[in-house]
Amino acid sequence: MKFIFMVLLFAINSLGFPSNFNDYGMKKRIRSMEKRIFLPEAPFVAVVERHPLFSIPEKDYCGATIITEEWFLSSAACFFTDKYHDPKNLTLENFAIVTGASELPSVTKTSRHHIQEVHLSTKDTDSVSEKAVLIKVQTPIEVDDATQKPIRIGMKKDKPKNAQLVNLYGFYLNEQEDQLTPLTATDMSIDSSCYQRFSDISKEDVFCSEDYKNGQGQSIRVLTGTSVVRNGKLVGLVSNMFYADSVTKYYIILNIVDVHNWISSTIFQTS
Repeated sequence: MKFIFMVLLFAINSLGFPSNFNDYGMKKRIRSMEKRIFLPEAPFVAVVERHPLFSIPEKDYCGATIITEEWFLSSAACFFTDKYHDPKNLTLENFAIVTGASELPSVTKTSRHHIQEVHLSTKDTDSVSEKAVLIKVQTPIEVDDATQKPIRIGMKKDKPKNAQLVNLYGFYLNEQEDQLTPLTATDMSIDSSCYQRFSDISKEDVFCSEDYKNGQGQSIRVLTGTSVVRNGKLVGLVSNMFYADSVTKYYIILNIVDVHNWISSTIFQTS
């Protein structure tokens, strides 16, 4: 029976997976959002739309990643706080998934998807800032190669090592224009020295990185949940936190590679 289950998980991965703290959840008011959110070079990018909740006074956004026609991956910090983290108590009407829209907030009905359920990852940590969520939409999205399609999730062999570059795909807050802007030519380097500087950072749960910079070398504030990709596979999600001392500032990336089995089994058991 165990062998059959593992075969089924492999089939799901092959077919369904085209495989102190600071909050970057965009609490700041975003007055103008007329930038295009469709990114031809990153059709797996989506957005979590959040209506007022917690300490957020008005609607804002987080990043998300398409992994199947029904399932999306994002940061748990987009949905929960350390105090309120029970999926059963989540008001799903306060959230929506947006894909393939030409602009925000003037999105079409077909690009705004109602959420059916949210699953919190089973990592052994009390902090939602170090966890991911799986999001299932009520109606599967239409997938095509040009505008929106899933991305494969990296396996253990794809786990980025110290000093290796990874790519960011999604959006950042352009503070000069106070609007969301697509990331272009944005990469960063993994920096494992954080594990020695901060003993409470877990090697199993997160990666550390240098500052996020755009193609012009300017520091930027990316959305929590932004996709982190290496060699065409999803390996992480931008967290809503950083660590800093007098010498270095480390940004925290959720390790998606090591929760690959949780993602596969959750989708299998709830489909």
